[in-house]
Amino acid sequence: MRKLAKIVNLHTVEHHPNADRLDIVKWDGWQCVVKRDEFKVGDLAIAFEIDSFLPTSIAPFLTKPGHFPKVFEGIEGERLRTVRLRGLLSQGLVLPLSILSDTVCPVEGMDVTDVLGILKYERPMDAQLAGQARGIFPSFVRKTDQERCQNLVREIQTAYDNGDEFEITMKLDGSSCTVIYLDNDIRVCSRNLDLKLDEVNSENTFIKTANNTGLIVALQAYGQNIAVQAELMGPKIQDNREGLTSFMLYVFDIFDIDTQKYLSPAKRMEAFNALRALGANIEHVPIIETSTKLMSADIQILLNYAEGPSIVNKTREGLVYKRLDGGFSFKTISNQYLIQSGN
Repeated sequence: MRKLAKIVNLHTVEHHPNADRLDIVKWDGWQCVVKRDEFKVGDLAIAFEIDSFLPTSIAPFLTKPGHFPKVFEGIEGERLRTVRLRGLLSQGLVLPLSILSDTVCPVEGMDVTDVLGILKYERPMDAQLAGQARGIFPSFVRKTDQERCQNLVREIQTAYDNGDEFEITMKLDGSSCTVIYLDNDIRVCSRNLDLKLDEVNSENTFIKTANNTGLIVALQAYGQNIAVQAELMGPKIQDNREGLTSFMLYVFDIFDIDTQKYLSPAKRMEAFNALRALGANIEHVPIIETSTKLMSADIQILLNYAEGPSIVNKTREGLVYKRLDGGFSFKTISNQYLIQSGN
């Protein structure tokens, strides 16, 4: 589970060059703008990641004067976004340990997400995607969620030092769709739900696209217990940043259910091409590099490389790195994308 709120050691505290009352604090691969002299180097503090939804009881100052707090899953509060403050990037929020209960003994790396009641914000799903569920996302398939590079500083350094080879693909801004074949049973899932495959969901875009692209028929002919994971792209989905006129599935992973492992990039392409040969009208996410070593272990250099165009949009969401043995992966999200999209 993602640590939306955790205790960190602030390894850098610097004066903001453009503001007399602000500092910049850094931990792992992140940075945040804070009040001047609120923290010093080596302090333990609570860092909240972007996309965290903080209850008003913890951070009432996040709600602008004259405005009412937002409501998410019945809780009043605000969502943390990427912003620029006086020209510098600020991601998330850093607060002192004093907001914790006296019963909590703070230790670096401790996850305090649940202790503080922090939720992961997710945009409301469009009506065309909602659908009725037969259950939650199946436990025998991993959910589609890569960890951000800023949280994997040590692991990335090790991969760089070892000269590990990676595939690099473009991260597309759609809605996660998983189509499963398991022992003659077909399932179609959104990010969190296993959807009913009956008349009640006849207009659901996940199911219609899995059928219309021929992916379901191809999986049945292929006959292997796999889960095809793709970005559902098209009109009214995440602002349709690629300007598509019809719905399409862009495959980015294939999970082997029997071995409980993701296919390596090479094996994934073999399965993808086999499904295409069996009639599936599906695409693969754009591949930037099929096999390359990390250009650097410096997180900022990796984030700079994430900047660039998408398929047709001038700004892509980012890049995904997958080690060729399938054992390690991470994402680098474009900060320009985060600013433009308000995330």
